[in-house]
Formats: sequence, structure tokens, C-alpha cells
Amino acid sequence: MIVLEVLWATGCSLILLALLVHTPLWVTAFVGCLIFFGHNLLDYLHFPETKGASTALTFLLTAVGSAIPVGSQHTIVVLYAALPWAGLALLGYVFGSLYRPDADPRRRKRILLSAGITLTCLFIALRWLNGYGNPVPWSVQRNASHTLLSFLNATKQPPSLTYLGMTLGPALILLSLLDGINTGVSNAKSWVSSAKTRLAAICKIYGNVPYFYFIVHLCLIRAINIVLILLFHIEMRSNGAPIVWQAPKFGIPLWAVYLTWVLVVTTLYRPSRWFGDYKRANRQWWLSYL
Repeated sequence: MIVLEVLWATGCSLILLALLVHTPLWVTAFVGCLIFFGHNLLDYLHFPETKGASTALTFLLTAVGSAIPVGSQHTIVVLYAALPWAGLALLGYVFGSLYRPDADPRRRKRILLSAGITLTCLFIALRWLNGYGNPVPWSVQRNASHTLLSFLNATKQPPSLTYLGMTLGPALILLSLLDGINTGVSNAKSWVSSAKTRLAAICKIYGNVPYFYFIVHLCLIRAINIVLILLFHIEMRSNGAPIVWQAPKFGIPLWAVYLTWVLVVTTLYRPSRWFGDYKRANRQWWLSYL
């Protein structure tokens, strides 16, 4: 079901991109920015509460774990809002032009760094003002650490502007700093340069097949979750919603969560490398979507 939801959000983004792909790049950038920075304006609007309008808004804008019945035997569970992610996809396409063979690397690094700093500062400013950009305000808690967590608790589903700024800002800064690292055979004299080259080569394995990794890692994490529940003999029960089963007594320490994360990433290294090699050796149309 999660895979279908990801395909739904991605499909809507691709349809919108297909409508804009033959327009000048600045048009795609403008539409992407309009959605990216402006979609939270819809939080302040009140739409008709008819069944059809409510369903459309759920698919396009909200999608916060919503269950939409289709007849008496079927239900659609909506987890990903199409419109906010579509804006991000459009801007991703625009930023992809910075990696054309004829692109100036120094200009690319400047743009990435500037965009990253701007988004990070925008997140801090919007979150501090506690207004536009996130439907849930932060508040002072019992101590500084919990107050910081409240400040960082930006809404992901649907993705708020503060969440996008908090995550993409530092990511773009890091991308600008890592830009230009050689991923080929290293002739570097220092062990630091050699380590950077090896790290870049490993990251490239996952970067070549991001959607494949995303889908497979969700399935693997869920499988690990179920196996642990069964090993601990913890009862699972439904909360009444379709396909939603819970194990209220299940939980692992934070260090175990990080250990599981490392295990998942390491386990999927070889499958990701294999699929990347398969994509390069084959030209079926569907491979371009993974």
C-alpha cells in the first residue's frame, strides 16, 4: 500500500513535469517555487465539505493517513499528498540542469551553497515567528532540549515549508561542499583524499538507484519489524482501520534503532549495486522510473 502511495505521488509529479518539460526552464522553476513556497497558504483557506471535494483535497493537499472507502469491500489509504511533493520534484528537475556536462562547476557550487543557506535561514526565521510554513506551532517546554525538539518538530505529512527548509537546506549545503570529489580511481597521495574517493564511490552506488533503494528499504524495515514482534511474542491487533496492525508493547532502544539503520543500509549495498549494473546493461523503458 505504501508503494502504491509513493507511485501515486510520483505519478502526479511526473504528469505535471511532462506538461512543463517543453517550456523554458524558468517556467518550470517558477511553477515549482510557487508550489514549494506557497502551498502552505492553503492551510488558511476553507473549502466546501462535500464528499467529492474532500476526497480530491485529501489526494492532492492533505493526505495525513486518510482512509477513503470505495464501496463496501475496498478502502484507499492515502499517505502522501501529491501537490506539495510535485513542487519539490519540479525544483529537483531544475537543479538537475546544474549537472549537465557543459555546466560550470564553480557556478553550481555557488548556487547550491546559496540555496542551502537561504532555505536553512528561512526555516529558522519561519519557525521562530511561529506563523506561516507549519500548521503546528512550537512552544517552550520543561527544559531546553525538549524546547529544541519542539522547535524542530516540523510537519512532514503533508510536507510543510519549514520541514522542507530544515531538511533540504543542510542537504544542499553538504552537496555543495562535497561537489567535485572524484569517484573514479584515486591517485591521491593523502589517505584523506583516498577515503573521500572511496566514500563518494559508495554513495554513488545508492545515488544511482534512489527509488529502488527507497522502495526496497521500506519493505526490509517492515519485515524486520514483524520478525522482531514475532520473536518477542508480542500481540498484534488491529485498531479498526484497514490494513493497520499495531503492537503496543513493542519498542527498542535508540541505539538499536541506529544499529538497525546501519544494518539496512549495509544489507542493501549489494542489491543496489546489482540493480545499478542491470540498469546500465538494459534499456527497458520502466527502468528509467527506478
